[in-house]
Amino acid sequence: MEQKNILKHSLTEYMKRLWECGLTTVLGGNISCRVDGGMLITPSSINKNELKDSDIIEMDFDSNIIDGLHEPSMEHRIHSSIYKSRLDIGAIIHSHSFYSTLFSIIDKEINVIITAESAKNIGVVGVVDYATMGTQRLSDSISQKINNHNVILMKNHGVVTVGKNLLEAFYRLEIVEQTAKLTYHSFGFSICNISNEDIEMYLNKK
Repeated sequence: MEQKNILKHSLTEYMKRLWECGLTTVLGGNISCRVDGGMLITPSSINKNELKDSDIIEMDFDSNIIDGLHEPSMEHRIHSSIYKSRLDIGAIIHSHSFYSTLFSIIDKEINVIITAESAKNIGVVGVVDYATMGTQRLSDSISQKINNHNVILMKNHGVVTVGKNLLEAFYRLEIVEQTAKLTYHSFGFSICNISNEDIEMYLNKK
């Protein structure tokens, strides 16, 4: 129980950090972490900057609520499907960060080889077609992609990042948002990417 309470507190702190850093809207986005038998996940329709530890919901991977006072995030199926697909993942963040979401709308790719940091820590960004928020169809499309990617753009929606823990998932979100911003502002300029040798080394890693 003590470990779950620590993780609940971490979820509320990272959710506030997400909002304070401008990486999501006040009611948008969600975060989860894996626990024995399921996951802890942020609730739906509660101000992200005012979350309390008691607001966090515990669920199993079949959408059953084990403990919680509120409705879970409408995207809980995405989180469940990712955890079931990859046992190495301990935390997931979904956000509507501006530049990443912009690239989910325009017909352009985020240039992950623009810096060594992005190539090494993000790898190839996966993209899934638009599907209605909170649906099984959206969850299924992500579960089919997640084995080969740590960052996924959902068309006309937002971005999902994963990691072995909350810090890694958050770090990847920061990097993909920064990389999307760099990519956008480099349009029209001659680009100097990292070396082909480094690209191959970085991008061949999951």
